[in-house]
Amino acid sequence: MINKYPLIFDGGFGTLYYELTSDESICEKANLITPEIVEKIHREYIKAGADCITTNTFGINSETFPDIHERIHTINEGFSIANKAAAESGRDIKVFADFGTMSSCEKPSEEYLINAKEFINLKANYFIFETQTEFTPLIPALKYIKEKNPDAFIIVSFAVSADGFTSSGLYYKTLISDAEYSPYTSAVGINCVCGPAHMARLVSDLPKTVKPLSVMPNAGYPSSINGRIYFRSNYKYFADKIAEMRAYGAMILGGCCGTTPEHISEISNIIKGSADGASTVYVTSREEKKHEQTEKVTNPQSALFSSGRSLIHGKKFIAAEIAPPPDTDISYTDKTASDLYERGADVITVSDSPLARVRADSLITAAHIKHKTGLDVMPHLTCRDRNFIAIKGGLIALASEGINKIFIITGDPPAKSTGMRVPSVYGFNSYELLKYISELNREIFESNPFCLGAAMNVNATNFSGELVRIGKKLEAGAKFFMTQPIFTETAIKNIRQAKREYPDTVMLAGIMPVAGYKNAVFLNNEVSGMTVPNELIDNLKDASTEEARKVSVAFSINTIDALYNYCEGFYFMIPLRKTCLVTDLIDYIKRKETKE
Repeated sequence: MINKYPLIFDGGFGTLYYELTSDESICEKANLITPEIVEKIHREYIKAGADCITTNTFGINSETFPDIHERIHTINEGFSIANKAAAESGRDIKVFADFGTMSSCEKPSEEYLINAKEFINLKANYFIFETQTEFTPLIPALKYIKEKNPDAFIIVSFAVSADGFTSSGLYYKTLISDAEYSPYTSAVGINCVCGPAHMARLVSDLPKTVKPLSVMPNAGYPSSINGRIYFRSNYKYFADKIAEMRAYGAMILGGCCGTTPEHISEISNIIKGSADGASTVYVTSREEKKHEQTEKVTNPQSALFSSGRSLIHGKKFIAAEIAPPPDTDISYTDKTASDLYERGADVITVSDSPLARVRADSLITAAHIKHKTGLDVMPHLTCRDRNFIAIKGGLIALASEGINKIFIITGDPPAKSTGMRVPSVYGFNSYELLKYISELNREIFESNPFCLGAAMNVNATNFSGELVRIGKKLEAGAKFFMTQPIFTETAIKNIRQAKREYPDTVMLAGIMPVAGYKNAVFLNNEVSGMTVPNELIDNLKDASTEEARKVSVAFSINTIDALYNYCEGFYFMIPLRKTCLVTDLIDYIKRKETKE
């Protein structure tokens, strides 16, 4: 066990390996090919003052080592080399079995477990799971280690950017809290991605941890010269920032990418030379910590929208969708938003380039409508076109405009067209994006959190699977659901089933009256997941404009009546700018409410 702090770890293995060899291939393979280089690196860090070294196994998984036998052999050799360097140092050097992130692997939990089992077979006592983006996938491996070796010392460390979020969109305070309250961890922390100044700021804002806190920043932010990545040689500055984090309570100190034995030597000189170098761990009781977190976190409103006119008066909530313009003429958008609101819509929702056809940005359009008309707005936000930087920037801008409602969808994939490359982003899926914004609600948007909506696919072939997805979206932070357009009896039965399964969940049934015969045929043949009944198509064929309007509205009214007692409201979509079809339906609902 470890009972004396602070502990000084080694620095970036890959950094020093590249300096010594100029080899850009997977450095873990050196365990088998050039073990003398691996041992030399361990010895350099020990000589620099490290109390702990990590095995050269960070990147070992099924993607880098498809052959399981080679994978196991590489782990064995990496563990053996590190222990040899530690044993011959003449000091009590702790060897930590190193696990890097495996989030890109198909089954990350199984990947961690494979390596954990091998290290347990090797009688490892110390483990570090570093550069992690989530905590949950680690749990099976952590549990296995503790079951087989109850005295095992396990560090779990998360890779966060300067804003405190991992690439999975999870916030560092939440992750550290989850990890330190786990019975399987011994220490928690953050490493990589951040430079020392930004990591120091994150640590300064972190509540005191129950378990020892580990910090291992990058040397800084890299630059690229002729395709090669370089970090500044900032040893003294780096060590000063580590000392700053030590003063904030960090007990396990080291470096990540770009750090070298020189960085570790400077840390050792400052930390081991200070008067409080071996001070005890800062401790906050679990009850105090839980109270701090309860005081800090404000949950988003559980109702759909507290300001909705319909909910206040116990009526059906009405969301009306507008597609942003395909050009710079936004006059139709402004007029339609005002018309819909005057007829009784509670919120104007703005689509995000549906069918992946380019339209004005949904966030900016929503802000424009709010400025121009003063109406309540809710932009759609897809995972298709924005990475987490753009998403966060857009959300901050929305919040500054007083907009706090978002509808989260995956987004239609762009069509592949000859001569034009239109790559999609999909840095998040809808679950991850919901989680990401939920985490932002805890910190940045705490005073006025976003109310998050999610899509429900009532036309799913396997609706039992869709019910599971609804549950996952609720867990991720969804507060309400809007469905795809409902045309069939099956879709009606599905939303009723969803309401029975999740009776307390706010659901808005999607209604899109078809514009006419051609529109119905197009939807039925070219839009994935859309099924317009043949009876409706037949009734629209050869109908005049006015007759088609009556047929379409009558069909939608039947759908509204079938779902009226099973949903909290309706989500109307305007077909081909025929706003009159939607206003007819809103008028029907208002008359129905008056009669009741």
